[in-house]
This record gives sequence, C-alpha cells and structure tokens, in this order.
Amino acid sequence: MSMGEGGIEEIEDGDIPVEEETGKGESGEEFSVVSESIGSRETVVGIHDGDEADCPTDDVTEEGEGLSWDEIVEKRNAAIELKNKGNHEFSQQNYQAALCYYSQAIDESDAANPDLAVFHCNKSACNLKFSQFEEAKQSCTEAIRLRPDYVKALVRRAAAYEGLGRPQEAYDDYKKVLELDPSVKVAQAGVQRLPPIIKEKEAQDLAELTGKMKSLGDMFLRPFGMSTDDFEMKQDPNSGGYSIQMKSQKP
Repeated sequence: MSMGEGGIEEIEDGDIPVEEETGKGESGEEFSVVSESIGSRETVVGIHDGDEADCPTDDVTEEGEGLSWDEIVEKRNAAIELKNKGNHEFSQQNYQAALCYYSQAIDESDAANPDLAVFHCNKSACNLKFSQFEEAKQSCTEAIRLRPDYVKALVRRAAAYEGLGRPQEAYDDYKKVLELDPSVKVAQAGVQRLPPIIKEKEAQDLAELTGKMKSLGDMFLRPFGMSTDDFEMKQDPNSGGYSIQMKSQKP
C-alpha cells in the first residue's frame, strides 16, 4: 500500500481515499463496504473509533458579500489549510476533530470554490466513522451536486444508504459508479450483493403496507359487523388486474 506522510495517502485533490466502511444499519444488520482503489491509488483501510474531541477553535470568518478577488483567494487558501488539518487529524484517527475542520473549511468557502465538493466528501467520511448515516448521505449528496461524476462521493453515499436500510438507493449509486469507472470493485460487489436484499426489503415493505391497509379497513368495517377477512382479492385471468370481492358464505 502506498501511503503518504502521516499515514494518509497523498491524493491530488486532497480527498480522503475510499476505505472500508462498516457499521449497523437501522435494522441492526451489519454491513461492510470493502476497501477499494480508484484509478491507480490504493486506499486507507480499517476503522478505529477515535475518542471524540472538542472542535478546534480556529477563527473562521463568515462568508460575506461583495468580496474582492484577493479576499476570495485568501478565504480559499484558509479553507485549504483547514482541510489539510482535517486530513492530518483523520490520519491520526481523530475523526471528531477532522469533522470539525472539514465543517469549518465548508463554512470558509464561497459557493464557487472548486474544492467545496472535496470538503463535503471528506466530511462524509467522518460521518460514516460515527455511523451518522443521514449526515453522511447529506454531505455526499451535496458533493455530488457540485461534482456529479464524483466517484468517491457516490461510493460513500451508497454506504450511507445501506446504513439507513435503503438498499435500492445504494444499488443505484453503485450502478452509477460502474458507469463512471467499471473497475471499482466495491461497486461491483455492491451490485452483486444487494439485489436479494432489495427483494427482501420490498417484501417487508409490502407486508407492512398490507397490514396497515387491513387495520384501516377493519376500522371502517367494524361498525357494520364486518372485517377485511370477509373479503378476498381475485385476479382477472384476461386483464391480470385484481378486484376485491366478498367471500362466498358457506352453508
């Protein structure tokens, strides 16, 4: 594995590499996204829950309107410095401190900052460390909005969707990754692994919906001394459609 100074791989855009993300989703089922290399660069692997730390107290000015170009450049340089500090903390497994630095880099950036997508994507990596799947999804979605072909952000959002118990959305992101880069193994594994999970989730959702509809129907039929058990669904052999009919009374 080719690693840069401080234990984190050197990448041209300063992004954190895609790595193995593990955790438990809303259903309690463990999931894992295997380590991956994108292009010719290997990734940092392994997860360690670092102790939470207070956010750094670097002074960050709020974005103002009507800034001169020199002021914009100064703010962008400050944002890069914050990102570099975040990368260092991430490499030391100080994920809470890294999260704070990336958040500050975002706050310091103007809307046209070309590195803004990287800051959001790096923030999502920290969110995943703490199983903050909704926050990770939001960070990745913003990164993808800024850079639609951002492979790392798509991979991380897929991991977040899995953690949220939304396998169809995860599958869709993995498919998009493979359209952009067919060599990404984590996406290859995802599109192979998720279809049966999607079918199981659809069956569970259907059963839950059917149960709710039955309860609602029973509530309306109860005053008439009836229940949904008195009715049945029959399929029309010609059209394939369904109709609800009252069950025949047995003599």
